[in-house]
Amino acid sequence: MSIKEEYFIDNLIYNIGIEEKEYIEKKINTNNKEQIDIEDEEIDIEDEEIDIEDEEIYIEDKEIDMEDEKICIEDEEIIFPIRQIYSGISVDNEFYGRAKEIYKDNSFYIGEFEKNIKNGKGKMIFINSTKYEGEWINGYPHGNGIFYFKSKIIYIGQYKHGKKHGIGISFFLNGDIYNGNFLENNPHGNGIFYFKSKNIYKGQFKDGKKHGTGIFFFLNGERYKCLWINDIIKKKKLII
Repeated sequence: MSIKEEYFIDNLIYNIGIEEKEYIEKKINTNNKEQIDIEDEEIDIEDEEIDIEDEEIYIEDKEIDMEDEKICIEDEEIIFPIRQIYSGISVDNEFYGRAKEIYKDNSFYIGEFEKNIKNGKGKMIFINSTKYEGEWINGYPHGNGIFYFKSKIIYIGQYKHGKKHGIGISFFLNGDIYNGNFLENNPHGNGIFYFKSKNIYKGQFKDGKKHGTGIFFFLNGERYKCLWINDIIKKKKLII
């Protein structure tokens, strides 16, 4: 985990707790076990050009399975059930401060309100074993938050209007991990994707797909600098 990522996790506006931080560090370190130090591999993220026309590598005897490493983005969008009742302090039938909001399916929210709308810090418990805990604005997760599934962290990072947006870490149910920038729930911008196979991609993403310049690290130590367009390799170069 880089210094920037540690700083981000350590300085969430609310206290995520020691156990959550240890869980995150353990997951990333486990998935990166026996891998080379990818932090030392710098790529030019400002320039998507990759000049390897004269050094294109065509491998006939050895198959490169980079395109088989598909990124599986699970649907983690937060959908709210129909609200039922409030319990807390009200002024002119409007709730302010801390209150509890119960929904018809027995999901519930406990946290801060402003004029009957979730604003501030709070947690939402859903009946499908998921939970969101963090910041809210105008009734939606907005700011820093953690999304859980059966007490396990699925995502920790920034939200905007109820969607993953900004810097964050996703832990997918199939064992993959993505650490980087998000746009409307998808990896977008610069990031690192740790595949369950122990291979790693560090580079650029667009709408949840590898897109732009990046480096692909294999568990056997081989590294390739690539140009991707919508998850398809257009150019590649072996890094020696």
